[in-house]
Amino acid sequence: FEITKLQSLVRGLLTRRQMHFRLGCCILMQAAVRRYLAKRFTTKMLIMKALNSSQGFELRERLSAERIQFWWSVVQECQKEKKAALIIERFFISVKEEVEREILRQEQKQQEKRERRRQRKKHMKEEMLLEQVYQGTVDNRPEVSSRSFSLSSTGIGPSALS
Repeated sequence: FEITKLQSLVRGLLTRRQMHFRLGCCILMQAAVRRYLAKRFTTKMLIMKALNSSQGFELRERLSAERIQFWWSVVQECQKEKKAALIIERFFISVKEEVEREILRQEQKQQEKRERRRQRKKHMKEEMLLEQVYQGTVDNRPEVSSRSFSLSSTGIGPSALS
């Protein structure tokens, strides 16, 4: 009976040691698994953080590029508008110069016409004066008037000038 008791005590001790060893192994395995899961989670978090920051950086870069492109398109549109305005301005300047030349030409024509009229009037006055002087001398001289000679009969009078 004592041997069986001793055997049962030794078996119980061995079983408790084995259970204690298994428990220790389980705890070590749990720690290793938890460490692995924590590392995997941390790696995923770092990757997500890096991805988010790179996405944010990419977003900032894209928005900056869009702003620069928009600004550049505005600058180009302004340059095109300025070129178009200069072309239109040059056109109107040339039209203005042409109109001014035409007006000057018309004024010169008018001036020449006025000058011709004035010269004609002056010439007519001189002719009339000469005719009157001649008529005055013809009336005073009976021998010339008897011949019936006058400027109007020769065709040199004021009626011939017009």
